[in-house]
Amino acid sequence: MHKIKIPNKKLSSFIDDFTLIDLDKNIINKFLKGPTNDLKDNIHLHSAAEEDCDIFLTFDKKLLAMRFFGKAQIMSPTNFK
Repeated sequence: MHKIKIPNKKLSSFIDDFTLIDLDKNIINKFLKGPTNDLKDNIHLHSAAEEDCDIFLTFDKKLLAMRFFGKAQIMSPTNFK
């Protein structure tokens, strides 16, 4: 495993490119019901929906088969341009 020493200027500037959202009771109630049987996938999907994401990138074939969740188009990073 690669270790990153802190402080790290590159990592600090990289984080600014992301929007972080809170894992709140609303999202928890939703992801416990689905749409998949994978907790992690449900957390990611509902978090993306909560933030009105346009695109959801994944290599997961089951998620790719869904094509959309909320308004987010589910697509492979290899097809994203």
